[in-house]
Amino acid sequence: MRFHAKLHPTFVSDAIIADVHTTIAWLRHHTDSALRTLGARLYAYVQHRRLHVYTHPFWTSPLPMWEMPDDVRALLAEADVVLAKGDANYRRALGDAHWPLTTPLADIVSYFPAPLVFLRTCKAEVMAGLSSAQVHELHLRDPAWLTNGEWGVIQFVPGHA
Repeated sequence: MRFHAKLHPTFVSDAIIADVHTTIAWLRHHTDSALRTLGARLYAYVQHRRLHVYTHPFWTSPLPMWEMPDDVRALLAEADVVLAKGDANYRRALGDAHWPLTTPLADIVSYFPAPLVFLRTCKAEVMAGLSSAQVHELHLRDPAWLTNGEWGVIQFVPGHA
């Protein structure tokens, strides 16, 4: 299992390697036994090299995802699935372009080297992979749904054969 952290935080929610280790230590010493168990498990995974924490300058660069360096691409290509968290990663994957909302997401991120799950809170007018019915319903329910941070998506893009 691999976790890719940032070299430095660009946004308040960005995690650096020290944050990962601090969080594991906090969990290990928590008063709740379930959290202590999780912390102990994560600590053991790190110690036994079952969980690797990586960083790379690419993750804090302004480059779109399709310009990822070969070493990052090779690491991601080994994954069974990649979880990409956050609005900024989503926007980078789509080139921060204003695609028609119904553009198939798999067509846009066909360059990605592994199956991909996006976990994103919508904060920018960048979106793809929705049906016409979804777009219509969202515009009726909340005209600012793309940008107000109150809506989110979980989208899966299978790997390419």
